[in-house]
Amino acid sequence: MLGGYGEFDNMCARVVKELKTKYPHIISVLVIPYIERDFDRELYDCSEYPPLEKVPRKFAIVKRNQYMVEKADVVVAYVKHTGGCAKTYTYAKRKKKHILLINDCF
Repeated sequence: MLGGYGEFDNMCARVVKELKTKYPHIISVLVIPYIERDFDRELYDCSEYPPLEKVPRKFAIVKRNQYMVEKADVVVAYVKHTGGCAKTYTYAKRKKKHILLINDCF
């Protein structure tokens, strides 16, 4: 499951697409926070819209990120400052998810 916003998300989508050549069972799913969101269909096998109809628009990305953490076995994170990524990282730690923090890679 991928968020699809920003350079880090796009890099992750490209990495997953490349990994699919070696591991064809991998499925690349874009989890969209807004139903009208357009996306690059070349990078993803499909999209998923979590149950966010009643969530105010300004909280949709936060709730989408929590949804992805709930569903994930492993969370890959790159956190360089406070904000949405840091909140999602903290949420994943609270949920005791296996986290790959890759800050030292960039």
